[in-house]
Amino acid sequence: MVPTPAGLRVQHAEVRQPRYVRTFTLSPDLDASRIEANLQDGVLKLTIPRREETKSRRIEVSVG
Repeated sequence: MVPTPAGLRVQHAEVRQPRYVRTFTLSPDLDASRIEANLQDGVLKLTIPRREETKSRRIEVSVG
């Protein structure tokens, strides 16, 4: 409820909350200990790297 002076009747009131919360579950392939976050011009950019053991790697195959 918005506080108002005595004798004043409110027809419409808006209260702005400056908070925003978002939660999500990360894949086990991602390294949560190395997350970087950058807020610029109202845009939040998250960089979540993959774990080293889940990155693709090249395997040499010899033909016999």
